[in-house]
Amino acid sequence: MANKTETKAAPSVNLDDPNLDFDKLLNDITAGWEKEQIGFPPYWNPKEGNKFLGRVILKDERDPNFVRYVIEATLAPIKCHQGPADDAEEVIVKPGEYFTCSAYGALPLENFFGHQVLVTTEKKRRILPGEDGQPRTLWTFNVKVDEPTKKALAKQREQDRLAIMAKRTVGNLQASEPQL
Repeated sequence: MANKTETKAAPSVNLDDPNLDFDKLLNDITAGWEKEQIGFPPYWNPKEGNKFLGRVILKDERDPNFVRYVIEATLAPIKCHQGPADDAEEVIVKPGEYFTCSAYGALPLENFFGHQVLVTTEKKRRILPGEDGQPRTLWTFNVKVDEPTKKALAKQREQDRLAIMAKRTVGNLQASEPQL
């Protein structure tokens, strides 16, 4: 069932009045309404010491070359950017609004869906060159969660471990695994 939105009754107006100010009428009717976030959410960039506090909502994998997470800002505003990287505009994302974060190899945000996290960028370090021989770097992060989240994550990890163990019966072992 769709959410029902409360609507003010339109004031009585004479639509035949040639002096009717439609903009004023709409402004009067919608006084007190708040701007809603639409379009592609702003993006957060790591740099040493940069942080965000937010709830991990989903992983957007529609473009395999541009995987990102959608995150809801929770208790504090977040400095983000909009527009192309070489001409980005800094914007502030308020609590309750969304922003995106690229998928980084050292930041497994999929482990925190539905949970609030504090993410801090620590540093960028060099890693082995890629197959093309080009040098590569990797951002490292620190992730903190509150005590109830820590307990929920530990419980989920235990459930996942038990599910894997249940699949590993003698009849279900892979051919490459040692038989007992």
